Amino acid sequence: MSTLEFDRVTVRYGASTVLDDVSLTVPDGQIVGLVGESGS
Repeated sequence: MSTLEFDRVTVRYGASTVLDDVSLTVPDGQIVGLVGESGS
């Protein structure tokens, strides 16, 4: 079983696409960090 799961997500802000067809599954008990290009 997974704590967090998303599949084929695309996010746009105006003309900028910030996520394009991204999928992620985080199993129970696993810690995941996501860092953007600017480090934030």
